[in-house]
Amino acid sequence: MLDAYEADKMAGKSDKSRCHLNPLRRRLGPLNVETLSVEVGRRYLKERQQERKPPISGPTVRRELGALQAALNWAQKRGWIANVPHVELPPSNPPRDRWLTPAEAERLMACAVHDHVRMFIALGLFTAGRTSALLELTWDRVDFERRMIDLGEGNGNKRRAKVPIADPLLSLLVEARKQAVSDYVVEYRGSRVLSVKRGFRASADRAGLKGVSPHTLRHTAASWMVQRGISYNQIAGFLGNSVAMIEAVYGHHSPDYLRDAANALTSAIGFRGHVAPETDRTTQKTLSKPLKSWWVRQGLNL
Repeated sequence: MLDAYEADKMAGKSDKSRCHLNPLRRRLGPLNVETLSVEVGRRYLKERQQERKPPISGPTVRRELGALQAALNWAQKRGWIANVPHVELPPSNPPRDRWLTPAEAERLMACAVHDHVRMFIALGLFTAGRTSALLELTWDRVDFERRMIDLGEGNGNKRRAKVPIADPLLSLLVEARKQAVSDYVVEYRGSRVLSVKRGFRASADRAGLKGVSPHTLRHTAASWMVQRGISYNQIAGFLGNSVAMIEAVYGHHSPDYLRDAANALTSAIGFRGHVAPETDRTTQKTLSKPLKSWWVRQGLNL
């Protein structure tokens, strides 16, 4: 089943997309589909984490078991199996909320020694593209006349967008195009860059930035847009995500986040320099002196 699923759904995709199937083949391959269960999934998680030290992370095993679930759904649609066994997925880690301030972003750009790292950082900040999309970007998808970048086709739910070229990015792209010797926008010594982790980490270290990764650039771009009051619809289109996801993950950056709720509390308490007489006597008996002083400082005259 796993072999047929890979041949049908992952043909032409990168090794990174297919690598989650290899541990499944190794540990679950000999099993019949009917024997899969919650217990099998939990045992798989335990055995995978015991394979090496430090242990393989829960999110990694979650992606592997997620690939198994996708293969099972694929097999059911094709009539290979009647029912899809339930495989429990390990919990995902809480999302990181690390984003760069404009000053940090400028420092990161200034500390990028190599042109390809600087180009990658600029693309990340001004297109909000995922790392894979930026490293796969070719010049034929950069439309200088219309000032648009087509980030290409995504994989599964990871959609990619067509985004406008911001002014700061345009000048970098124009200069890079003059010097380009390959088809790829992010190139090093005339070749495509397969990974930017090392160069990015070195730039972040020189800039004195902790807890940042290439994906932080996408998170930063989304956070900046929300902070400046851009609508969730526009941000979702820019990132290739759903509006619900943008609101759930980035909504707390909005200047209006929970503002109506705070205003409702203000209205209920009544910041008018006094409280209703019938409330004064009851509250006067229960408030401690420090708390009472705080209310007085707010002009409530309890």
